Amino acid sequence: MLGEWTAGSLARLKTDVFRDQIAMQEGFKARLAAARADREQGAAMLDAARAELGLLDIDHAGVIVDLLLSYRALSLWDRMVDLYGDMPQSLKRQVLVREQLAFALNRRSATPEGDALDQARALEILEGVLKEQGASAETCGLIGRIHKDRWEAARDGSAFAARAHLRKAIQAYTRGFEADMRDAYPGINAVTLLDIEGSEASLATRDRLMPVVRYAVERRLRGRNADYWDHATMLELAVLRSDEDAACDHLGEALAALREGWEATTTARNLRLIEDARKERGAPTNWVADVVAELEGRA
Repeated sequence: MLGEWTAGSLARLKTDVFRDQIAMQEGFKARLAAARADREQGAAMLDAARAELGLLDIDHAGVIVDLLLSYRALSLWDRMVDLYGDMPQSLKRQVLVREQLAFALNRRSATPEGDALDQARALEILEGVLKEQGASAETCGLIGRIHKDRWEAARDGSAFAARAHLRKAIQAYTRGFEADMRDAYPGINAVTLLDIEGSEASLATRDRLMPVVRYAVERRLRGRNADYWDHATMLELAVLRSDEDAACDHLGEALAALREGWEATTTARNLRLIEDARKERGAPTNWVADVVAELEGRA
């Protein structure tokens, strides 16, 4: 009467299924970690893992997201975008996944394979998340990064457009920091761009925010979960204070905690922007160039 109906698994077998899934996930996680550490073969290793997954299933959400972040670790923006396209709809709707898609699209827009439409799509995704979920450090930080990229791109063209994008970037980063002052990431970017903007009002705002950003990262450093970004933030704050000795100390800590090459690239890029702005103001910056070179050598 019921045609192709078959009985479900016995209840006692559920634990065996669970163990099998956990074993599979742990095995994949180990393979992905090995791929992230291999700059030469990492991309091929990740592609092989992706092929083995076949049709993506929500039951493997943890593995899928780990694969997405592993592609990010190797700056494989195309692979991130393609993986998102293959995900089940329920996973695509997750805020973290949408934010990472926007991250990949914005980074891809600066490569020969990307275009301005990637960046526009990234901003649209993030503004959708912002509208649905409200301000957060991560979402606002990613929006700030897009406007920061647009500011850099516009600097050689229209000064008015560049100023508008710089202002939007500062606003987005500041909003993200105010949404959660425990997260120094948007805070340090706001402080850096305020320093670069350089007006009397911006420098006054920078000086008000800097101690708050420093306190936030110092709290992280006292905990158990301090990472590369915490040391990199202290490095950037030292550069903003023109404290060469502290900057060298924090550079060593940051390099020791470095996990992925793009992290060093991001920090070097910020420090070079500070260096350029200081040069225009006639401030000595030779030692900052040495710090940037050290970071770029590890990227």
